[in-house]
Amino acid sequence: MYIKASIFLIINVIVLIVCVFLGLPELSLGLLAFIPLFLIIYISVLSKSVELRLLSIAHMTGQFFCWVIGFLGCFYILPSIGYQIGKYTIVTMILINLVMWASLIGSLIAVKFRVLPEREILFLPLSDKLTHSGVIITGIVFILTSIFNLIFGYYDARYVIGGSLSSDSPLYFLGGISTLQYLFFFLLGTRLEVPLISQKNFPYLFAISFTVILSSMTGGREPVIRAIIFFFIGNIYGGKIKFSLLRKLLLFLIPFLLAFTIVLGYARADQRFYNGNFSDRLSTISQVMLGKIEFQGNEYDDPVFALLTRITEPTGQLVIDGVVDSQRYIGFQNFERIFSIFIPKFVTGEKLPLDDGAERLRDNYGVNITEFTSAPITFMADSFERGGYLMVFFASLILSCWLTCVGRFLSFIKQPLLKSALLCSFSFVCLRLYTPSILGVISTVTYSLLRDFILINLLVFLIYFSLQLSFKGQTK
Repeated sequence: MYIKASIFLIINVIVLIVCVFLGLPELSLGLLAFIPLFLIIYISVLSKSVELRLLSIAHMTGQFFCWVIGFLGCFYILPSIGYQIGKYTIVTMILINLVMWASLIGSLIAVKFRVLPEREILFLPLSDKLTHSGVIITGIVFILTSIFNLIFGYYDARYVIGGSLSSDSPLYFLGGISTLQYLFFFLLGTRLEVPLISQKNFPYLFAISFTVILSSMTGGREPVIRAIIFFFIGNIYGGKIKFSLLRKLLLFLIPFLLAFTIVLGYARADQRFYNGNFSDRLSTISQVMLGKIEFQGNEYDDPVFALLTRITEPTGQLVIDGVVDSQRYIGFQNFERIFSIFIPKFVTGEKLPLDDGAERLRDNYGVNITEFTSAPITFMADSFERGGYLMVFFASLILSCWLTCVGRFLSFIKQPLLKSALLCSFSFVCLRLYTPSILGVISTVTYSLLRDFILINLLVFLIYFSLQLSFKGQTK
């Protein structure tokens, strides 16, 4: 393993040097930013502490996909249609290196606070009885929330309500418990066996396929991606599928998800998708897949453009360019909102959102933010606007240190289902930490994680309670 890792790093460094000589500094810096991500995964696997650092790994992976994969895609691919991602691209690639290296250091520092637990922490499999009971309970939760979502208009919310939900809206509360809904797919994944195409696996494969179709009807891509990720992580905790096969599944999932996002992007660009009912939307998607509906509109409606710009969030680059031009920093503006983190919105009614990114983009950069639209400032760009390069480094170091400490706390949970469910849910949250402002991130890693912790504890308690009832019924 040491030899393979060394060879991989040497090849990466050689390619990096070649890119420098070829006049590709952005690409070379992107390759440099990959090294800390590789190192944290390698160190975690080597020390069998992947679960301990899983949240930090997820956070770094999200940052890498945004500011390396997405950004370099915009930089090298989209100029062919006349799009330029920004002026100071080298600055951006320096910043993502600060984020990645600081995150690696922060995770290493957090582990040194205490000696690692003596037991190995590497995805201990869950028992069949436990996952069977879990699938039933979470399946009921999934069906009930789906029914309530249908009743209260979730599937048309994108076109009717927009992005702003009032605190008295049922969808506001349904969104808060959405993490429970997706744990159904995590537990479905634990039940998957080999061979994959078999009668035993049919209900689980049908459920995930049905969800992909149903969620596609909303025009949203995140619910589908989230369900598939939870299902895949469940495969790991199921312990019935070898890691070699899981790697092959992952290699299949990546192009599938890319194809899915592009196809749905084409479908959403067609007016019939917005105006039609479920059957019309399904028909539009199928016609796109069959090539009967071709792309129409200007180059900025192109789903490849939409995919790359959505991954990298160009509004963050807008902020970075503005800071480099003005050389002005805003420091801790709006940080007084931290004191209202743990006061729910439905209590205060008119509580200002802790994440101030959207309003600053609207007021300071002229970004079109309305009831139906939003845009992220991104954690990296917000850190840069608040205090420059040093703020980016120390904010990333502190965040990664905190996430590793949370991972350490979760590693001491004795109930295997509770620990795995929390890790799965929290990891997905951390995967998307690149989008909010610093204040938004603070809210997410404190209030949101605490809320999810309580909800998941209650759900797992119900699962264990139902398992005990079932056991008592069998012994009578």
